Amino acid sequence: MHHDIPPPVQMMQMVTVGRHLAHAIAVAARLDLATLVGNSTLTAAELARRTDSNPDALYRFMRALASMGVFSEGDGGGFRNTPLSDTLRSDAPASSRPLALFFGHDSHIQAWLGLDHSVKTGKSGFEHIHGVGAFEYVTRHPEVASVFNDAMTAFSAGMGMAIASAYDFTGVDCLVDVGGGHGQLLATIMAQYGSMRGVLLDVPHVVAGARAVIEPLASRIEVVGGDFFQAVPRAGAYIMKSVLHDWSDADATRILQSVHRAASPGARLLVAEAVLQPGNHPDIAKFMDLEMLVATNGGRERNEAEWRALLHAGGFALQRVLATPSPLCLLEAMRV
Repeated sequence: MHHDIPPPVQMMQMVTVGRHLAHAIAVAARLDLATLVGNSTLTAAELARRTDSNPDALYRFMRALASMGVFSEGDGGGFRNTPLSDTLRSDAPASSRPLALFFGHDSHIQAWLGLDHSVKTGKSGFEHIHGVGAFEYVTRHPEVASVFNDAMTAFSAGMGMAIASAYDFTGVDCLVDVGGGHGQLLATIMAQYGSMRGVLLDVPHVVAGARAVIEPLASRIEVVGGDFFQAVPRAGAYIMKSVLHDWSDADATRILQSVHRAASPGARLLVAEAVLQPGNHPDIAKFMDLEMLVATNGGRERNEAEWRALLHAGGFALQRVLATPSPLCLLEAMRV
């Protein structure tokens, strides 16, 4: 925060701009404005014509986003992309647009209206608002499932290179991605290691959408529809990204024990998750933790000591924690 700004003004900015900006970015993603602007400069009137919007309202909308660095307004009234708005382009590598569409979806926004319930009870605000848990809700609503799965694939695309560059996978003959969604992370890692084979494990309706993502490597990847609480394929190396934080310590331990039963002696387990930092410095993981509080029953982000204890309960010994150029760390553990 800017300490020269009086606290009442800072608080006003926090309770208004933060929420308003998130909503505005979601609308920009739905209208796909960044893709329309592309590498050109377009006026609000032209963008309004292309999106069937009100020209004056869209100008005010773009002006507000530009004030936060999302788009830039030129002297002639035209808008162009910035490094921030470029990430919202549909044609951008590792586009953030699917994430904006998910976090700005009505079902997600409504779930956060249950934050009071979560804080008071420790239980899912999502379930309190929607009547069912988040995973069941997604299963019941295919249109939400599509938004969610696309968001997770986009998140994996953004994190994939960061994770792949943070760890030397040389010597890993076969890597099992437990709860790997559409296979974006696995495909990103395997593209760097030409002889590696991979196994993608997730629930059947999720891995059914993996074909387009893994197509270039399809001959080297086995796709398995299953339940990681029950069984995982036998291998010497496993990776899990943003899986364990969805679950309570008891449930996460069950997942780890399932991997432990299948893992070869001395097998490696790589866990890509946020690691909470001590102190009062800004830490996105502490707000990701609130997302887990609202969206799940028992899911949470964890600090290094908590990860060490959880892995130990599941039969693994934490060896080291590697930072990556992303909000996630890579925890390397060995089967004991």
